[in-house]
Amino acid sequence: QPISRIEIARASGLNKSTVSSIVAGLIDEDLIYEEVDANQNVGRNPINLFLKLGTHFIGAINIDSPISRLAIFDLDGSLKESAAIETHVEKAELFIKRCVKELFKLRDRLRLAHLEGIGVSVAGIVDPIKATVNGIPRLRTSSPPAMLMGKLKTKTWTWGTARPSKAMSTLMSN
Repeated sequence: QPISRIEIARASGLNKSTVSSIVAGLIDEDLIYEEVDANQNVGRNPINLFLKLGTHFIGAINIDSPISRLAIFDLDGSLKESAAIETHVEKAELFIKRCVKELFKLRDRLRLAHLEGIGVSVAGIVDPIKATVNGIPRLRTSSPPAMLMGKLKTKTWTWGTARPSKAMSTLMSN
């Protein structure tokens, strides 16, 4: 941070009008804000874009063996709160409910009204054609995690490959 629309267009290869359209949507969603850089001596002052930190948070659940990890991150990826719980082989629905309950305890500890979404990383059986997780052997279930998480009143994303699970574990152990 900061970054201008021109820098985004150069880095992404998108045209300026596409970048402006995307940026307008992010501003409307209150995820970023603009600020004029008044330090320029010549020419037009660039308008820099900043993430609106401290207002939008994402929850994360990494289901792994023997420990599952829970965390809350700000928009810039900074870790705000985390916890670890033992992964018990019990009914998958009960374990996932426990994970969500513990994640909401972290949310409450931070005095947040809500989470923008929850990312779930789980080592599971992946359907490579549909790109979905079809089961979680460690929890002895064949139910897709999305179905188990479906009762949450927030956006939920699920990953089922080893790589995101490893990345999440690495990030949260630091």
